[in-house]
Amino acid sequence: MTRAFGDDQLELELRAVLHERAEEIASRARTVPEITAEIGPRLRRAGVQSSRRETALRLAAIGLVLLVLLAAAIAIGTRPTRPPVNLLLAVDLPLQGEPGAPPIVDAIRLAIRDAPGLTGATIALPQDGVFGDAVDGGANAELGAQNMRQIAADPRYVAVIGPYNSFVAEAAIPIANEAGILECSPSNTAPGLTRGAAAASIRPRPDRPSYVRVATTDDAAATASARLLVGVLGKQRVFVVSTVKPWAGGRSETFVRAFGDLGGVVAGRGAIGDGGDDPAAVAAQVKASGAQAVFFDGPSSDGGSVLAALSKIGPDLPFVGLDIILDGPRSAAGSFLSAAGANVGNAYGVFPAGTDPSLAPQVEAAYRDAYGREAESFVLSGHACASVILDAIARLDASRLSGARDWREAIRAEATAPGRRYETAVGTIGFDANGDADPQRVSIYRADATAGDWTFWQMLELPPGS
Repeated sequence: MTRAFGDDQLELELRAVLHERAEEIASRARTVPEITAEIGPRLRRAGVQSSRRETALRLAAIGLVLLVLLAAAIAIGTRPTRPPVNLLLAVDLPLQGEPGAPPIVDAIRLAIRDAPGLTGATIALPQDGVFGDAVDGGANAELGAQNMRQIAADPRYVAVIGPYNSFVAEAAIPIANEAGILECSPSNTAPGLTRGAAAASIRPRPDRPSYVRVATTDDAAATASARLLVGVLGKQRVFVVSTVKPWAGGRSETFVRAFGDLGGVVAGRGAIGDGGDDPAAVAAQVKASGAQAVFFDGPSSDGGSVLAALSKIGPDLPFVGLDIILDGPRSAAGSFLSAAGANVGNAYGVFPAGTDPSLAPQVEAAYRDAYGREAESFVLSGHACASVILDAIARLDASRLSGARDWREAIRAEATAPGRRYETAVGTIGFDANGDADPQRVSIYRADATAGDWTFWQMLELPPGS
């Protein structure tokens, strides 16, 4: 490990000695009247009455007091200068095979570039701090765990942003927690990472929380979809379309429960994909059910095919899907919009993170200017994770931290401390005791039939406890 701080131990010892000597000098110092009272009688007994000598005596006493005060000020109020500590971030993402991952790295660098100056520290994301966890074009939990072990063992790194996938996080969280390094994920949504017995089993140090995420959990996003249909779109009867086997942890079941709790009625259910019906058959089932809307959770192109088939035979119903359908414009091969065709103006996608009405447009504009493309997918969430870490660093007292390990622990403790709030591109958030974003928010996107793309429509915040 290189010494980024100078000789910190020597500095601390020197300050302690100077402080001790200053207190000793100050304790022995006397005021001008005290010195005059003691020396004056002696001079009078000696027959020295000269006003010149008395004046000289007073001047000497005043000089002595000023000298003592100056020594104390130098000892207590100054310290050896030292260069700012160079702190490094690390990133772990599937950089091949996942189009949404590389833009997160750019968003993090943008946040660092635009962050206010830090007192006593600098922060950077070096090229060798960007770790990829993809194997053969897909995220790999074993490689993610290997990356986290390497990051945790290198004292230069004081925090990690990632992983992208929840199953990789399940393998990485125990390593980061054991090492005491903060881990902020922009995109993990599996509820079991933070709640219940599953979460407890991957935390060897539950007394030392180290994992937070700015994305909303799957169950919260499914609940938000029910609130969108009932509370915003005013629909009470819905047809649910998903896969035969539970998709993405069974989010459709969470939706059904939440929809029922809000007074909604499930008019029917259909299955698509392997073992299910073809899109035309599912569309016929939707029409026959008398449903006022469709909720979909499954492969995006299958959902688009159902909407295309429904457009040919039935009324124009609101079609609501979770983040899986937000996979690009109509021009992107295999995307939901490319499969859905022209009649997509009533399609809505629920993205598992908020969009701050003030900061998000600023970040999106800065991202566009810096990289020449639009901010898509989890760009705002990656920027938000970086903002949380940068804000945590800015709140720390650099004079109390003497090494990179101290900074690592201080950043972890600050970011996970109860009651902290962070202004980010996904909204002003904190983290609950589990590490989940508080409050839970989603962004609703609506398809633009003319542009053939998704546009942000509104943000929806879940009430506490929902």
